[in-house]
Amino acid sequence: MKLIAMELSSLARLIRKHYHGEKENRKNRDTMTAILRQLAMIALFMSVISVPVQAEIYRTVDAEGNVIFTDQKPKSGPSETVEVGPVLTVPSTKVKPLPPKPKQEQQANRYKSLNIVSPENEQSFQNPERITITAQARPSARSGDRFRLIWDGSSLLESDSPNFTVEMPDRGAHSIQIEIMDKNGKTLISSQPRTIYVHRASVFNNPQHKPDDDMDDVGGPAVALLNAVTSLLVDKATDN
Repeated sequence: MKLIAMELSSLARLIRKHYHGEKENRKNRDTMTAILRQLAMIALFMSVISVPVQAEIYRTVDAEGNVIFTDQKPKSGPSETVEVGPVLTVPSTKVKPLPPKPKQEQQANRYKSLNIVSPENEQSFQNPERITITAQARPSARSGDRFRLIWDGSSLLESDSPNFTVEMPDRGAHSIQIEIMDKNGKTLISSQPRTIYVHRASVFNNPQHKPDDDMDDVGGPAVALLNAVTSLLVDKATDN
Protein backbone atom coordinates (compact mmCIF):
# COMPACT_ATOMS: atom_id res chain seq x y z
CA MET A 1 0.00 0.00 0.00
CA LYS A 2 2.89 2.35 0.78
CA LEU A 3 4.31 1.66 -2.66
CA ILE A 4 1.00 2.64 -4.28
CA ALA A 5 0.92 5.87 -2.30
CA MET A 6 4.44 6.75 -3.45
CA GLU A 7 3.42 6.05 -7.05
CA LEU A 8 0.43 8.36 -6.75
CA SER A 9 2.61 11.08 -5.29
CA SER A 10 5.06 10.76 -8.16
CA LEU A 11 2.29 10.99 -10.73
CA ALA A 12 0.87 14.06 -9.01
CA ARG A 13 4.20 15.81 -9.37
CA LEU A 14 4.28 14.95 -13.05
CA ILE A 15 0.81 16.42 -13.49
CA ARG A 16 1.88 19.74 -11.98
CA LYS A 17 5.09 19.81 -14.00
CA HIS A 18 3.57 19.06 -17.42
CA TYR A 19 0.19 20.64 -17.11
CA HIS A 20 0.52 23.81 -14.99
CA GLY A 21 0.61 26.93 -17.17
CA GLU A 22 0.66 24.99 -20.46
CA LYS A 23 -2.95 23.99 -21.03
CA GLU A 24 -2.83 24.94 -24.69
CA ASN A 25 0.18 22.80 -25.47
CA ARG A 26 -1.02 19.70 -27.36
CA LYS A 27 2.02 17.64 -26.45
CA ASN A 28 1.49 18.28 -22.76
CA ARG A 29 -2.19 17.46 -23.13
CA ASP A 30 -1.21 14.07 -24.57
CA THR A 31 1.14 13.55 -21.65
CA MET A 32 -1.65 14.47 -19.29
CA THR A 33 -3.94 11.96 -20.95
CA ALA A 34 -1.37 9.18 -20.55
CA ILE A 35 -0.86 10.07 -16.89
CA LEU A 36 -4.59 10.05 -16.23
CA ARG A 37 -4.82 6.60 -17.80
CA GLN A 38 -2.12 5.37 -15.45
CA LEU A 39 -4.01 6.87 -12.53
CA ALA A 40 -7.17 5.12 -13.64
CA MET A 41 -5.36 1.77 -13.85
CA ILE A 42 -3.89 2.25 -10.37
CA ALA A 43 -7.32 3.18 -8.99
CA LEU A 44 -8.84 0.11 -10.61
CA PHE A 45 -6.08 -2.06 -9.17
CA MET A 46 -6.67 -0.61 -5.70
CA SER A 47 -10.41 -1.28 -5.99
CA VAL A 48 -10.04 -5.00 -6.67
CA ILE A 49 -6.90 -5.86 -4.73
CA SER A 50 -7.65 -8.53 -2.13
CA VAL A 51 -4.99 -7.45 0.41
CA PRO A 52 -6.77 -6.35 3.57
CA VAL A 53 -6.20 -2.72 4.65
CA GLN A 54 -4.40 -2.70 7.98
CA ALA A 55 -3.61 1.02 8.23
CA GLU A 56 -5.39 4.27 7.51
CA ILE A 57 -4.59 6.36 4.44
CA TYR A 58 -3.57 9.97 4.95
CA ARG A 59 -3.67 12.84 2.47
CA THR A 60 -1.29 15.76 2.83
CA VAL A 61 0.15 18.55 0.69
CA ASP A 62 3.84 19.35 0.74
CA ALA A 63 5.47 22.77 0.49
CA GLU A 64 5.41 22.66 -3.31
CA GLY A 65 1.71 21.92 -3.42
CA ASN A 66 2.11 18.23 -4.29
CA VAL A 67 -0.64 15.99 -2.99
CA ILE A 68 0.75 12.98 -1.15
CA PHE A 69 -1.08 9.83 -0.07
CA THR A 70 0.56 7.67 2.57
CA ASP A 71 -0.32 5.03 5.14
CA GLN A 72 1.88 6.74 7.75
CA LYS A 73 0.58 9.83 9.52
CA PRO A 74 2.79 12.85 8.73
CA LYS A 75 4.82 14.04 11.72
CA SER A 76 4.36 17.67 10.72
CA GLY A 77 1.93 19.66 8.66
CA PRO A 78 -1.80 19.27 8.26
CA SER A 79 -3.22 15.99 6.98
CA GLU A 80 -6.57 14.34 6.61
CA THR A 81 -7.71 10.75 6.73
CA VAL A 82 -8.95 9.28 3.47
CA GLU A 83 -11.90 6.93 3.76
CA VAL A 84 -11.27 3.77 1.82
CA GLY A 85 -14.28 1.78 0.65
CA PRO A 86 -14.66 -1.90 1.33
CA VAL A 87 -12.16 -4.09 -0.45
CA LEU A 88 -13.63 -6.43 -3.04
CA THR A 89 -12.61 -9.98 -2.33
CA VAL A 90 -13.35 -13.02 -4.40
CA PRO A 91 -13.43 -16.32 -2.52
CA SER A 92 -11.46 -19.10 -4.07
CA THR A 93 -13.35 -22.02 -5.52
CA LYS A 94 -12.18 -25.51 -4.78
CA VAL A 95 -11.86 -27.57 -7.92
CA LYS A 96 -12.66 -31.21 -7.52
CA PRO A 97 -10.23 -33.55 -9.30
CA LEU A 98 -11.65 -35.52 -12.17
CA PRO A 99 -12.56 -39.08 -11.29
CA PRO A 100 -10.28 -41.75 -12.77
CA LYS A 101 -11.43 -43.31 -16.00
CA PRO A 102 -13.08 -46.72 -15.67
CA LYS A 103 -10.78 -49.65 -16.29
CA GLN A 104 -12.81 -50.77 -19.29
CA GLU A 105 -12.46 -47.35 -20.92
CA GLN A 106 -8.72 -47.37 -20.32
CA GLN A 107 -8.47 -50.75 -22.02
CA ALA A 108 -10.54 -49.56 -24.98
CA ASN A 109 -8.20 -46.58 -25.48
CA ARG A 110 -4.91 -48.43 -25.22
CA TYR A 111 -4.66 -48.91 -29.02
CA LYS A 112 -4.08 -45.86 -31.20
CA SER A 113 -4.57 -47.50 -34.60
CA LEU A 114 -5.24 -50.79 -36.38
CA ASN A 115 -4.72 -51.01 -40.14
CA ILE A 116 -4.77 -53.76 -42.76
CA VAL A 117 -1.34 -53.89 -44.41
CA SER A 118 -2.24 -56.40 -47.11
CA PRO A 119 -4.04 -57.03 -49.36
CA GLU A 120 -4.69 -53.60 -50.80
CA ASN A 121 -8.19 -52.23 -51.10
CA GLU A 122 -10.01 -53.50 -54.24
CA GLN A 123 -7.17 -55.89 -55.05
CA SER A 124 -8.06 -58.77 -57.41
CA PHE A 125 -6.96 -62.41 -57.18
CA GLN A 126 -7.00 -64.90 -60.07
CA ASN A 127 -7.74 -68.51 -59.09
CA PRO A 128 -6.12 -68.24 -55.63
CA GLU A 129 -5.63 -71.31 -53.48
CA ARG A 130 -5.31 -69.09 -50.43
CA ILE A 131 -5.26 -65.40 -49.50
CA THR A 132 -3.06 -64.03 -46.68
CA ILE A 133 -4.35 -61.04 -44.74
CA THR A 134 -1.97 -59.03 -42.52
CA ALA A 135 -2.76 -56.20 -40.09
CA GLN A 136 -0.67 -53.87 -37.91
CA ALA A 137 -1.64 -52.51 -34.48
CA ARG A 138 -0.06 -49.55 -32.66
CA PRO A 139 1.03 -50.23 -30.02
CA SER A 140 1.47 -53.95 -30.44
CA ALA A 141 -1.19 -56.27 -29.07
CA ARG A 142 -0.94 -56.86 -25.36
CA SER A 143 -0.88 -60.28 -23.76
CA GLY A 144 -4.38 -61.71 -23.55
CA ASP A 145 -5.76 -59.72 -26.50
CA ARG A 146 -6.52 -61.52 -29.77
CA PHE A 147 -7.09 -60.63 -33.40
CA ARG A 148 -10.28 -61.51 -35.24
CA LEU A 149 -10.91 -61.60 -39.01
CA ILE A 150 -14.31 -60.37 -40.12
CA TRP A 151 -15.14 -61.85 -43.55
CA ASP A 152 -18.22 -60.48 -45.31
CA GLY A 153 -19.56 -59.14 -42.00
CA SER A 154 -19.13 -62.36 -40.00
CA SER A 155 -16.38 -63.62 -37.74
CA LEU A 156 -14.27 -66.13 -39.68
CA LEU A 157 -10.95 -66.65 -37.87
CA GLU A 158 -9.23 -65.71 -34.58
CA SER A 159 -5.51 -65.58 -33.89
CA ASP A 160 -2.89 -64.33 -31.43
CA SER A 161 -1.06 -62.75 -34.38
CA PRO A 162 -2.30 -60.21 -36.93
CA ASN A 163 -1.85 -62.69 -39.80
CA PHE A 164 -4.66 -64.76 -41.32
CA THR A 165 -4.86 -67.24 -44.22
CA VAL A 166 -8.14 -67.95 -45.99
CA GLU A 167 -8.09 -71.21 -47.94
CA MET A 168 -9.87 -71.49 -51.30
CA PRO A 169 -12.01 -68.37 -51.05
CA ASP A 170 -15.19 -68.31 -53.08
CA ARG A 171 -15.45 -66.36 -56.28
CA GLY A 172 -16.79 -62.80 -56.04
CA ALA A 173 -16.35 -59.62 -54.00
CA HIS A 174 -15.50 -59.98 -50.31
CA SER A 175 -15.34 -57.48 -47.43
CA ILE A 176 -12.51 -57.96 -44.92
CA GLN A 177 -11.88 -56.28 -41.56
CA ILE A 178 -9.59 -56.93 -38.58
CA GLU A 179 -10.54 -56.44 -34.92
CA ILE A 180 -8.68 -56.69 -31.62
CA MET A 181 -10.68 -58.14 -28.75
CA ASP A 182 -9.96 -58.68 -25.09
CA LYS A 183 -10.10 -62.00 -23.25
CA ASN A 184 -13.87 -61.61 -22.86
CA GLY A 185 -14.41 -61.20 -26.60
CA LYS A 186 -15.15 -57.47 -26.40
CA THR A 187 -13.97 -55.49 -29.43
CA LEU A 188 -11.33 -52.92 -28.46
CA ILE A 189 -10.56 -51.47 -31.90
CA SER A 190 -11.46 -52.20 -35.53
CA SER A 191 -9.67 -51.50 -38.79
CA GLN A 192 -11.27 -49.83 -41.77
CA PRO A 193 -12.95 -52.43 -43.99
CA ARG A 194 -11.47 -53.34 -47.37
CA THR A 195 -12.93 -55.01 -50.45
CA ILE A 196 -11.14 -57.70 -52.48
CA TYR A 197 -12.19 -59.59 -55.62
CA VAL A 198 -11.67 -63.29 -56.29
CA HIS A 199 -11.83 -64.49 -59.93
CA ARG A 200 -12.01 -68.16 -60.93
CA ALA A 201 -12.09 -69.85 -64.36
CA SER A 202 -15.42 -71.41 -65.45
CA VAL A 203 -16.56 -73.45 -68.46
CA PHE A 204 -19.26 -70.85 -68.95
CA ASN A 205 -16.62 -68.12 -69.21
CA ASN A 206 -14.47 -70.08 -71.75
CA PRO A 207 -15.72 -69.40 -75.32
CA GLN A 208 -13.45 -72.12 -76.76
CA HIS A 209 -15.09 -74.81 -74.66
CA LYS A 210 -18.30 -76.42 -76.01
CA PRO A 211 -20.58 -78.36 -73.68
CA ASP A 212 -21.30 -80.78 -76.56
CA ASP A 213 -17.67 -81.81 -76.46
CA ASP A 214 -18.22 -83.31 -73.03
CA MET A 215 -21.24 -85.19 -74.33
CA ASP A 216 -19.23 -86.54 -77.27
CA ASP A 217 -16.70 -88.03 -74.85
CA VAL A 218 -19.37 -90.28 -73.29
CA GLY A 219 -21.92 -90.34 -76.13
CA GLY A 220 -20.19 -92.93 -78.38
CA PRO A 221 -20.33 -95.92 -75.96
CA ALA A 222 -23.83 -95.00 -74.84
CA VAL A 223 -25.14 -94.89 -78.41
CA ALA A 224 -23.51 -98.23 -79.23
CA LEU A 225 -25.10 -99.85 -76.19
CA LEU A 226 -28.46 -98.39 -77.08
CA ASN A 227 -28.18 -99.68 -80.64
CA ALA A 228 -27.29 -103.18 -79.41
CA VAL A 229 -30.29 -103.31 -77.07
CA THR A 230 -32.58 -102.07 -79.83
CA SER A 231 -31.31 -104.75 -82.26
CA LEU A 232 -31.86 -107.49 -79.66
CA LEU A 233 -35.42 -106.37 -79.04
CA VAL A 234 -36.12 -106.26 -82.77
CA ASP A 235 -34.75 -109.79 -83.23
CA LYS A 236 -36.93 -111.22 -80.49
CA ALA A 237 -39.99 -109.51 -81.88
CA THR A 238 -39.28 -111.00 -85.31
CA ASP A 239 -38.88 -114.54 -83.96
CA ASN A 240 -42.21 -114.32 -82.24
